[in-house]
Formats: sequence, C-alpha cells, structure tokens
Amino acid sequence: MIKVVVFDMDDTLFLERDYVLSGFLAVDRYLELKGISGFYNKSKELFESEVRGNIFNEVFEYFSIPYSNKDIKDLVDIYRNHMPNIKLLGESSWVISQLTSRYQLGLITDGYLNAQQNKAKALGLADYFHNIIFTDQFGREYWKPSERPYIEMKNFFNVMHHELVYIGDNPKKDFIAAKKLGWKTVHIARVDSEYSNVIISEDYQADYKVSSLYEIPTLIERL
Repeated sequence: MIKVVVFDMDDTLFLERDYVLSGFLAVDRYLELKGISGFYNKSKELFESEVRGNIFNEVFEYFSIPYSNKDIKDLVDIYRNHMPNIKLLGESSWVISQLTSRYQLGLITDGYLNAQQNKAKALGLADYFHNIIFTDQFGREYWKPSERPYIEMKNFFNVMHHELVYIGDNPKKDFIAAKKLGWKTVHIARVDSEYSNVIISEDYQADYKVSSLYEIPTLIERL
C-alpha cells in the first residue's frame, strides 16, 4: 500500500516554459535599464525555435551588441536568482487537494538551488508538501538519477521503499533510481510534452504512464 506520494516539480506541477519566459522578462528589465531593448521578444523567439544553452549570446549577436563572458554570467545570475511569476497547473492543485488527506506528500527537484527554491516559494509548495528535497543541496553529483534523494525521502518518512510512488515527466532521470530501490513510478506524459514519447531503455521507463494528473488518485489506490 502506498503511504507517500512524491512529485517532481518542473513540467510536472507547473510548466517550465512559464519559468523560462519569466526569467527572460527579468533579464529584459535589467537590460532596459542599460538602454538595451528587445531582449525578451528575441529570446522568446529563439526559445520557441528550440534554441537551448546559448540564447543570451545569440540575442547579443543578433543585435550586434558586444559582450564579454562576464556579461553573460551576469545575465545568467539574474535569470537563476529572479523570483518567478509562475503558478501551479490546475490539475496539480486538484491532485494535491485530493491526495493531501490520504497520503504524505514529498517533492524531489533537480536544478540550481536558488532557482529551485524560488520556484517552490513562488508556487507556495511548502504549504502542501511535508518534505521538499532540492538535490543541489547535496551537490551536483547527487542530482537525479542519483539514488541519494530517494533514500533521503524514504528515511524522512520512515517508510519502506515499496510504500512510495514517484511522479515525474523525464524518463531520462526520474525513474531509474526509484525503481531500483523498489518505489512505484509514474510518468506524466502530457500531449506535446518534451518527454511524452521519448524512446529509452526499459530500466529508465516508469511502471505506469498517464496523460494527466487527474488520473493519479485512482491509479495510486490500485498500487
């Protein structure tokens, strides 16, 4: 019987795209103060064209603005440390309300610590989850798929591994460690989500796959 339901955060409880655009807007406001306009629209255009990793550089180059490595670092710091304008998906709020009286709730999330803490604060997650693990607190080597955050979660709740279920969106890292430890795993694969149809080995695949968090309470009752 499941006693603890543990969620991923990014693209599971909210859309990471909303965070990205919020960060672009924070950078845009900073650059406006320096007399540089147009960053938000161009960065959004590049992001929606699947550009990743060097968007800031490409925007500067598009506008023929000279820049240094320090300039890029400063923008990255603003992006990662801003307080985002994001909100829980409707299905996320609903599933939390359905589960909270029947199960203990946990969260495991990867990413740079300040950024992930600001996301959790903006979403008000401390009001809903009994334990939130930011894997960056342990060091980058303990980001998923490390087993450590799953073991830490199990120990916090003092339950057996088979009494936990993990719900996430990324089969490349979310499920392999949890499955090895004996957790149940659920892949939330929304239509058009980045990892909804990813081809990956069986070890990395979740035990179950759903297209909406509305399916979760009924599924967990069967586990």
